[in-house]
Amino acid sequence: MIRVHRSSLPVAIIRRAALIALLCTPAGAFAQTAEFKPPPVGTRLSWTINNEPVTGRIAGASERLVLWETANERRPFYGGWLRLFTEFSQRINTRRLEALWPLQAGKSVTTDVTYRDSSGEYMTQMTVKVEGYEPVSVPAGQFDAFVIGVSERTIGYLYSPFAREWRIWYVPSLGFMARMDFVVTSGQRMGFRSDWRLVEIAAP
Repeated sequence: MIRVHRSSLPVAIIRRAALIALLCTPAGAFAQTAEFKPPPVGTRLSWTINNEPVTGRIAGASERLVLWETANERRPFYGGWLRLFTEFSQRINTRRLEALWPLQAGKSVTTDVTYRDSSGEYMTQMTVKVEGYEPVSVPAGQFDAFVIGVSERTIGYLYSPFAREWRIWYVPSLGFMARMDFVVTSGQRMGFRSDWRLVEIAAP
């Protein structure tokens, strides 16, 4: 009778790979947390947005909304990292976003968003996930940041459906994001991008 001995090598390799992956994970990445702490009013933030320079200042903060004001407009950012589209009368269920706080890698929520423009009212579904905690390098310097992924798509019937994604690096020590990569992944504006890089931050 021939006996077949199953090798334990594959199991050993798997266990070793898992151990290496664990050891290579940044220390404290999943234990790191951050509460909402906006920049002081008057803080100046300078960016390149698609390689064009834009400078503004923090005009105020309330209920996790941070207002970044330029010479031409005010742009609200939920938590200092998610830009809200007030030009489309956006209404977002921020109560669901509260489950993300304190920020911690692995947290995820899905919420509904309502928009109104010249064509009428429509809804989207937005999923937000705190993907991790890592260093980010931008012209303003290198910072430790939470990486936040956002995906949004229209729901129900719509004449022009779309989907879009954000990847955001939020820096707790600044109370604001340092980098944002935005792309429309489907729809009429498919391929449109908006890339933000923090160039300078100055205290009031």
